[in-house]
Amino acid sequence: PHTASGRRVFLSFDINRIGEPTNVHVEQASGVPSLDYSAVNALKRIDTFGPLPGDYRGSYVSVQFYFDYKR
Repeated sequence: PHTASGRRVFLSFDINRIGEPTNVHVEQASGVPSLDYSAVNALKRIDTFGPLPGDYRGSYVSVQFYFDYKR
């Protein structure tokens, strides 16, 4: 309730061949541990982003993403 708008947490993670997010971690914290925790858990709760394209040769895709806190 006392967190100011405009806080941002940067995350990085991989999406494996079947579309699951893995290796989720905070790259740059927001300064508010509960926001960082919520952002990480939001990604971990995603069942799938969908499988990677069949012609993609890699075993995963690395992603960098950020969450902004707004009231």
